[in-house]
Amino acid sequence: MDNSKVREFCGPTPDDYIPVEITGDDFIFANDPDFQQINLYDFFGRGATVNSFEECAHYVNGGWEPFKTTIFDILIPILYIFVITGVIFVIYKSKFLNKTTIISLIKNLQKFLSFDRLKKIFNKKLNVNILIAMFVSIQHFFIFDYVRTKSVRIPSFIDEYIALTSNVNFFNNFDFNAGGFLGGSYSVYLTSGPISAIGSVISWNLSNNFIVSRISNYYWLALLQLLFSIIVFKIYKENYKMPIIFNGLIIFLIPWWEGSLYSLGEIGSMIMVSNAIFLFNKKRKFSLVLFSISIVFGKILSLLPFLGFYAVHFFRQEDKAKVFSDILYFFIPLSIWLILVQLNYSSGGIVTYLNDQYLLITNHSSSGVSSFQSFDFLNFRENINTSESSDWNIYDQIRLGALPVIFSILLFINREKIDKKFGILTLPIICSILFPYLWFWIFNSTKWIRYSQHFSIILIISIFYFIFSNIEFKDIDYIIFIILFGLFINNTKELIILLIVGAIFLISNINKYKSRFYIKLLIVLLITIDISMPYFQKDTRGNLTNVIEVCKNSLMGEECLEAYMRKLSR
Repeated sequence: MDNSKVREFCGPTPDDYIPVEITGDDFIFANDPDFQQINLYDFFGRGATVNSFEECAHYVNGGWEPFKTTIFDILIPILYIFVITGVIFVIYKSKFLNKTTIISLIKNLQKFLSFDRLKKIFNKKLNVNILIAMFVSIQHFFIFDYVRTKSVRIPSFIDEYIALTSNVNFFNNFDFNAGGFLGGSYSVYLTSGPISAIGSVISWNLSNNFIVSRISNYYWLALLQLLFSIIVFKIYKENYKMPIIFNGLIIFLIPWWEGSLYSLGEIGSMIMVSNAIFLFNKKRKFSLVLFSISIVFGKILSLLPFLGFYAVHFFRQEDKAKVFSDILYFFIPLSIWLILVQLNYSSGGIVTYLNDQYLLITNHSSSGVSSFQSFDFLNFRENINTSESSDWNIYDQIRLGALPVIFSILLFINREKIDKKFGILTLPIICSILFPYLWFWIFNSTKWIRYSQHFSIILIISIFYFIFSNIEFKDIDYIIFIILFGLFINNTKELIILLIVGAIFLISNINKYKSRFYIKLLIVLLITIDISMPYFQKDTRGNLTNVIEVCKNSLMGEECLEAYMRKLSR
């Protein structure tokens, strides 16, 4: 059973839930008066209104979804194309029109839409800025609707309450505190640091609205990635106009990107880590500060990709004095955090805090330390079968199980071309992916999908930079990069096929420079279509006025926590 899909569409699994066995074609599900009716559809456009969790789970496991892309969604645009083509053909054959005029018109239109024409347009600063502004405006209309709808529909999550409460207190009075039930100020149980929730904190202080805070946090992370990508492309002297158009979309490619709405630490910290990797060879000191911020003020698990990355540079570094300089810059954010801990930690000072942090890491089931010590990791199959990953669909299992390995191999094959452009980068990236990847699949016993973001985000951002830079990859390697990137499309899987076929067609029929330009446009267009389609498939809009009154005065407190869990849950 695909539990992730069932939870998303049907809500939390009831404690007394038992899968129903269908006994015949005339089987009828029992109605549950407490269950909110949901309309589900299959690929052939058939609809069903489900009235219980059991019925909903049965249909969802059969491939039915509330916003399923149906055969009609695919055939109707194709029909339009045939009709329009037929009309043009009839007009062309018509005796009432001069064929020479029609041919001339078509040639002029072809010339107008030619690559050289587009190149001239994009080379004119005023024109390109107008085009970008128009497209980004339309794009962000759909982005906002997509984020708003998702923010309204996702249920309450205790980790969201903890992250938002602790970070609101941190930014308001430097008290990193979610309440006494988690150990008080600067508790080691608070694992999502301040950089993960800047957007939600700002909106909470202005609106006291959980839904608005979720939306704002997406925009904070999108802005963070946008700023870093501009820096990276400018430093490496690449055109950053096309990446600007794409950066609003990149978060949607991350498996379980909903963590960005919940203000969890993984996505914010890994955006910093991924960009610090690309900045290291040009801005070493700045990069080390970013690494430290991502670990100390973001998510401590970000230490894993950093260790993999820095290990390569450490062993390659002939001048070991440079390592001491690196340590000094790395310790700047860490020192600030430890000073705050010394002043505010509820259970003592720095020594107690570090000891408590060590005990938490070594005893927590998710850390994998116990698996390593007892050598349970050798029982690989049992580890996977008893973890969350056993509930993933095959799509997530492939892109989080196989793609990092394929990407690492492809990276190694193209190491000379990539290192020529970005400096010594390929081996550090491979290790920064493989360290958390091996930890996740071998040692980690829970395998929550949010933990996979410690390697999947590096992979996604790296492919993004490679595709949108001017590295002279072989055609076959470039197509593989496109395939890997396309497999992270989350909603309409048919667009993956369209992207792959389109890329192969462009590379096969157009010269390399032109084909790469059109492929970038195709990527931006298809992923924009992917997140815009839900807008046309729903008949309601997300309600942003869902304010929890008892939380307006203070987030901390039992009443607010209970009201939050009750009101925002399905």
